[in-house]
Amino acid sequence: MSYLSKLTRSIIPYTAGEQPQDMKYVKINTNENPYPPCPKVRKILDTFNEDKLKLYPDPNNTELANALAKKHGVSFENIFIGNGSDEVLALCFPTFFDQNGAFLAYADITYSFYKVWAKMFGINSKIIPLTDDFKIDIEEYKNLDDSVKGIIICNPNAPTSLGLGRLDLLEVIQANLDKIIIVDEAYADFSTNSIAGFVKDYKNLLVVRTFSKSYSLANIRCGYAIGDEELISGLKTIKNSFNSYTVNSLTEKIAIAALEDNKYFAENIDKISTFWYNYSMENIEINQAIILPKQENYTQFQFIFPVDFEEKVENLTSSYVKTFKTVMGGINLEKYKAASSTIGRSGYNYRAMLEMILFAYSERIFSVREMAKHCETDIRFMYISGDIQPSHNTIARFIREELTTSIEDIFKDLK
Repeated sequence: MSYLSKLTRSIIPYTAGEQPQDMKYVKINTNENPYPPCPKVRKILDTFNEDKLKLYPDPNNTELANALAKKHGVSFENIFIGNGSDEVLALCFPTFFDQNGAFLAYADITYSFYKVWAKMFGINSKIIPLTDDFKIDIEEYKNLDDSVKGIIICNPNAPTSLGLGRLDLLEVIQANLDKIIIVDEAYADFSTNSIAGFVKDYKNLLVVRTFSKSYSLANIRCGYAIGDEELISGLKTIKNSFNSYTVNSLTEKIAIAALEDNKYFAENIDKISTFWYNYSMENIEINQAIILPKQENYTQFQFIFPVDFEEKVENLTSSYVKTFKTVMGGINLEKYKAASSTIGRSGYNYRAMLEMILFAYSERIFSVREMAKHCETDIRFMYISGDIQPSHNTIARFIREELTTSIEDIFKDLK
């Protein structure tokens, strides 16, 4: 006789990455940040009032929620905080899906915890295969029937490291306004395609993020979600149905300190991205290795933009065709149009330019002058352009000379 439930006896749990105790290794098995947390974290640890430990923490993590709301340009009511993004994602399953009810769609090769949570909460899964080159095929997500209630996309995807561009993600969202779209952005700070800036535009969009990777804070277990007030309220209802105090006050203080040190954060992102970029270039040139395009903190990137974007743009929703025409109207882009076919030859086309504008909008960069400055100093803009020469500032020059429309005005109709 077993005292365990059928679920316990049948479920295959997630296998956490090994944490060696002797620390004799260069540890890369769980994609942890190789650099330490920002210096402000040390100050928090040295000055934290231990007398607070006798009290329960704030169940709403009000101070951190307000800091995150300010960072992402949303309200307190649009932020949910949990004990790591894993807890936040796990809570999404019973919050938005019924046991043995409608289906949740996700890729066959992606974060393996999704299948575990689906089994644990009795959620039906629709598994969508990646393409032969390990990419997410957005067409498969744009034609889902009514049996599917939601989609979860890890972007950039783990373990492939490949990500969808904003145009692709927005197409998926627009095609599924009757379904909840959960975007797991655990590695988004290492890419240029965060969709967090669009949660105010889509009530069905929930973005989940973490302090573990880009902020070097995996040990404190702190993650959060950004979304419409109704979605956030639902998450809080489920959380408070079994544990109201998931994030302690010391973790909250550390996370706030990390958010405040933008300079240290940006420098670390740049160092990690530059390292993997250089490593990848060496492997391609010396070993002729085939390496997947990088959009995370552990593999290589390569952006190749299609020259037939003018034809493909007609497949976008009307609002984005309008945006496309607004951005590019009256500008001669012929000299920027040729796309790269091999690494070492960079070119610019309509899609590359529009992706950059979307990136600027999501990062709340509304000044054209500020955007041009970012192009010269922020390595992420270089990734979008496909430009492998950091000193080559064609994009910044293009923005200064030819893009005169306010970025905020361009997206006025999206707000």
